[in-house]
Amino acid sequence: MANDLYRNDGEAGYTEITLGAIVNDAQVSLGNCWADFDNDGDLDCVVANESGTNKYYRNIGTGAFQSLNNAVTISGLFRTPVTADYDNDGDLDLFISGVARSQAFFRNDLSNANHYLKLKCIGVLSNRAAIGARVRILTSQGGNDVWQQREINSQNSFGGHNSYIVHFGLGAAEVVDSIEIYWPSGILMAWGGVSADQLLTIEEDTTLSHSGETPPPLPDKFVISAYPNPFNSTISITLDVPLQQEVELALYDLLGREVTVIHRGRLNSTTLSYTTPASLASGIYFLRAASNELTAMQKVVLLK
Repeated sequence: MANDLYRNDGEAGYTEITLGAIVNDAQVSLGNCWADFDNDGDLDCVVANESGTNKYYRNIGTGAFQSLNNAVTISGLFRTPVTADYDNDGDLDLFISGVARSQAFFRNDLSNANHYLKLKCIGVLSNRAAIGARVRILTSQGGNDVWQQREINSQNSFGGHNSYIVHFGLGAAEVVDSIEIYWPSGILMAWGGVSADQLLTIEEDTTLSHSGETPPPLPDKFVISAYPNPFNSTISITLDVPLQQEVELALYDLLGREVTVIHRGRLNSTTLSYTTPASLASGIYFLRAASNELTAMQKVVLLK
């Protein structure tokens, strides 16, 4: 039986992928693991199989996957692939469990020059393991701005989960331009200008330490507020920034997808009004404002 893969097209729904080995290989598959094993900035996929061999699909960055034969693609009664950087060398290693003696551990000895960033998140108001936190980073790849996103959770595969340490492959980027952490408590932490090839330990809303240094503090003079909240259809948004600043204000859903850009350009008034389209469903959303290197976030609830 072949596996299915659906591309998320945002509000347009999902598109079924029908081409490529990743959706046409027919075996008894149970668990899969998505991770950036080659640190090139996109997620590869390992599928554990109880028949035939395990499968390794390399994401080639065009929406397609290349099926590779390597040490992972062995036969056995395999079920659960999970990943972590067990030897702290900057690349993700792999363990696959299964039935009887079908247990395999694979150390990743990545030899390319790609960079990485790892984040260990410690909750304070949120749960200590930071389960449910969403982490986004921005890097420049080939002159283009590229966002990546990870969510910390405790069920990534069939009967198992990956390390709670968030791992990003950065490709050739040596600096991460922006990091945003959306904690389960609703707190947003954001900063930028972080060097690659290190592990950051981040404590919710208190301290951030890396390489014995304290990074730049979070902005405390760029504040966004919204009223009423919850709101029915129209909301008033106040930005505590000087007039004539270049500001972008956008609305995002819980999955980090941009719903709409409310304002982009010079700010002529610190108070803006936004009315949602009739098609926008009730739920939790986030207002995100950015000006120069400062960002601010406000959770809002739409009730119809």
